Amino acid sequence: MKNSNQTPESRVRHLNLKPVIEQLVERKKQHGWSRTQVLDISELYRMFLILCAKYPKRRLVPTYEVDAFWHQHILNTKLYAKHSQLIFGKFLHHYPHDARPAKGKRHVDIDRHMAATLALVKKEFYS
Repeated sequence: MKNSNQTPESRVRHLNLKPVIEQLVERKKQHGWSRTQVLDISELYRMFLILCAKYPKRRLVPTYEVDAFWHQHILNTKLYAKHSQLIFGKFLHHYPHDARPAKGKRHVDIDRHMAATLALVKKEFYS
């Protein structure tokens, strides 16, 4: 259950993502990321989770790197379920069909939603 005294940012900032980080570092061949890059991506992922908590009605689309980190987090099913409950009070589902259109089809909204998500990241974290 969420601690109502904490902000979404505080709840996300206190998540232990070390298992996810270590798995991605070990799978260097998959993405080619160094430890430093994985740590940077983990911070971008935290920003994405904060936005998901603060703006639950918005359709937020992560970058490729953040999406890959999210996938690895989801593979740690118990940890991901625990973190989802802590942050959102429920399981945060991932809808991969939103990220990549069916073969041969272009999902024009994806680029627009990703651009809007990146603009929101800039506004919330870099202004």
